Amino acid sequence: MAQANVTRKARPLDVDALLAEMPGGRGAYDIFRDVLDAGALVRELRKAAGLTQAQLAVTAGTTQGHVSEIEHGTGKQGPTVELLSRIGRACGDPISIMRRSRIEALKQEAAAASAERDELRRALAAQEAELEVLRQQHEGERVKAKRRRAASR
Repeated sequence: MAQANVTRKARPLDVDALLAEMPGGRGAYDIFRDVLDAGALVRELRKAAGLTQAQLAVTAGTTQGHVSEIEHGTGKQGPTVELLSRIGRACGDPISIMRRSRIEALKQEAAAASAERDELRRALAAQEAELEVLRQQHEGERVKAKRRRAASR
């Protein structure tokens, strides 16, 4: 007897719902994302510095295997703050660790500073235009005064 070949459409995985069902799932997921982010940062720094994993490992005082584990987010031991600091220095680009709330605050400060800079540029352009009008008026007055002096001679 032949079985009917039934095709099912794959549904997208709802990660948030899955994590909500697991005790401690969200916290574990967030930690894992941080480990992956750290690994991506290490890989980016290493490549920007033109180093191989082995070269970075020697300079940072660890093993090539550990650098690989960090970059891939695998292994039993993730990167310590101290090791991340050594890796940053070895790549010539020191790593600074900040809370996400501080990063968001810095982004907001940067956006406000950018808006203020744009407003100052607009004000400066307006003042430069006004100055140009005054220069032209002054030049016109100077020419009139010169003509009056020439006519009175």
